[in-house]
Amino acid sequence: AEAHYHHALEAEPDNVLAAFNLGTLLEDIGRIEDAISAYQRAPAFADAHYNLSRLYELVGEHSEALKHLKAYRNLIDPA
Repeated sequence: AEAHYHHALEAEPDNVLAAFNLGTLLEDIGRIEDAISAYQRAPAFADAHYNLSRLYELVGEHSEALKHLKAYRNLIDPA
């Protein structure tokens, strides 16, 4: 599955769903740093920011976690 997501991103670098799904896959198999890199490829996708917030908290990068939690909130409720 990982190879398919990489192939999709090579064909469409802005495919946020492929980036998000790749991040989820990598997170599920414990490749946290790679998952963070994948989620970062989906800057307009709220759920990617939510997951980035969780992962940055997990690795002890609290300021990054807060930054992505705020981005998540702004994307789901921009008012």
